Amino acid sequence: MFFTTQRNLIIGTITALLLAACGGGGGAGSSPAAPTPTTLAGTAAVGSPIVGATVTVRCAAGLPLTSQVTNSNGAWSVALSGQVFPCAAQLNGGTINGIANTARYHSIALAAGTMNVTPLTDLMVVFATKRNIPSDWFNGLSSPSWASINASALNAALAVLVNTLQMVQLGSTQHPVTTVFTPAAGNVMDDTLSSLAAALRDISLAYADLRILVASPTVVPSSTLLGALTTRYASSVSGVRASGGVNTTTGLSPNGSPKTAVANCGMAAGSSYLKCQMNAIANFGPLSVVDRVSGKTCTATYTNGTLTVSNG
Repeated sequence: MFFTTQRNLIIGTITALLLAACGGGGGAGSSPAAPTPTTLAGTAAVGSPIVGATVTVRCAAGLPLTSQVTNSNGAWSVALSGQVFPCAAQLNGGTINGIANTARYHSIALAAGTMNVTPLTDLMVVFATKRNIPSDWFNGLSSPSWASINASALNAALAVLVNTLQMVQLGSTQHPVTTVFTPAAGNVMDDTLSSLAAALRDISLAYADLRILVASPTVVPSSTLLGALTTRYASSVSGVRASGGVNTTTGLSPNGSPKTAVANCGMAAGSSYLKCQMNAIANFGPLSVVDRVSGKTCTATYTNGTLTVSNG
């Protein structure tokens, strides 16, 4: 009798431990549920942070939210108090590298958490709403306006960026709205934003015209636009890293005069270089590398704490 009771006690103890380990059995053995996000927060950037901009958020229902101002990194955050999703954001004003921002950018969130506001999220809003001036849509939000904003609409908008505009670096793990990122070279999201801005400059296409294209019933970008987008991202830090290439300077001067980088790998104005650790720069040069933009063969030489990259 004693042994039977002891055996039952041991079996009962083991069973309880197994239930607790598997999340069963309830009570104190259960793992606490993950806290539900109570804010909307994100980054406002165009390749560089948008500083001092006003971010206004409107939701399908609930109390109005106080407008927020982005900090020096383009970050912003607003506390929620029972608002009903989806929510939309509009960014206005601020500065980019010290220059006044005159554009308004938009974003849509289906749940609390991260909600970035960038040209990429703005293009998603343009496609989802079929409005090439999304500020008109934002300012006129009403119940019918919210009806078409859902996961399917945003997935379709993301597909336009990934497949139609061939920004294949984006996707579920690099989502323009929900992926946390820092506006700095080497970050996929930021490099994509920088590449977009540079590509539009390269082909003299206004961002407003890109909105018109994305809002059209059938989005058919020109081969010129696609080529510029692909080339610009391929030469970015993350683009080169993804292709297994070597990052070199861009836009070497025609006369072959060298550009130099001090020990932190920061290149001169108008050029770009893969940021690297202080102790890694000694591994450079002399070696031959190829400028992915111009196709020129260059020589990189490390001497007395300075990396020199030149033609030839």
